[in-house]
Amino acid sequence: MPPPTGSNTATPTPPPTVLDPLGSLIYYLCVSEAIHDGVFIAPSSQKIAKELKLEGGKSGMPVNPLIRELWNDLSRMNQTRLLLNETAHRDSEYFLGLAQHNVNRRMQRFRPGFVPASPGAKQRHMDTREFVERPKTAIRLTAMKDMYFYAGRDLPQKLLLGFLKSEALISDEDDFYTFLESMSVVRYVDLDPLTEPISERDRNRPFVIEPGPVFRAQDMYLELRSLDFFGKPPSTDRWSRRLDMRRRAEQFASKASAAAI
Repeated sequence: MPPPTGSNTATPTPPPTVLDPLGSLIYYLCVSEAIHDGVFIAPSSQKIAKELKLEGGKSGMPVNPLIRELWNDLSRMNQTRLLLNETAHRDSEYFLGLAQHNVNRRMQRFRPGFVPASPGAKQRHMDTREFVERPKTAIRLTAMKDMYFYAGRDLPQKLLLGFLKSEALISDEDDFYTFLESMSVVRYVDLDPLTEPISERDRNRPFVIEPGPVFRAQDMYLELRSLDFFGKPPSTDRWSRRLDMRRRAEQFASKASAAAI
C-alpha cells in the first residue's frame, strides 16, 4: 500500500467495518483473490460463497482445504490470545458456511477499501490506499500490537523503533516514520499527541503509539495477512514463527523496562 497523502482529519470518514471471524475470512479472500488477479476488483459473492461451502451442507468441515486451514488459523489466534480484544470468540463463530446473498450483504458493508464501481453496481473496486494488503505491512502492525501489549498499552515510538529494527522489519528511521505516518493517515495507528505529517522535530519528541480504529476493526484479518509473511498455508512453520515473534516482543519489552529502572 503506497503512503497516502493528506490528513485523516481533513474530512469525516465512515467507521470501519468491525470484522468477526467469518467477516475476516471473507475480507481476506477478497483481498487475496484481487491481488492474485492483479485487477483489484473484488471477486463475486457467488465465488466466495462457493469457497466457503461445507461438507454435508450446513454441517461438517469446509470442502476447500485452504479454507479449512484459514479457519484453523482464526481459531488458533483466538485460543492463543493474540487479539486486541482478549475476550474469546465462541466456538460457534468458526467453521461456518454462508449463502451467496449473505456473503453479498457482508461485502456491501466492508469499509474501508471496497468501493462500488458505480452507484448500485454489484462490482466492487478495491482502493489499496485505504487498507493493508501487503504481508510486510501487516507483520509490522502485528509486531506493533505485540509491543503495545507487553509495554502495558503505553508504547513509546523509540521502543517500537528498536523492536522493528531488531526484527529486520524496517531499514532505518526514515522507513519507520514513513510507515507510522502512512498508517496514521488510514487510521491503523494513533499517535499521541501527534498528527501526521511527522516533522523532523517530532521525531525527537517522545510520543506514544497505539492501534487505531481500523486496526482494531480488522485485527483478525491483519493476523491472517501477517501469517502470509512467514509463508502461505499449508506452510508448517508459519505459526511457530509468529509465536516466536510474540515471545521476542515480550523479552524486548521486559529488557527495556528493566533498563529504565
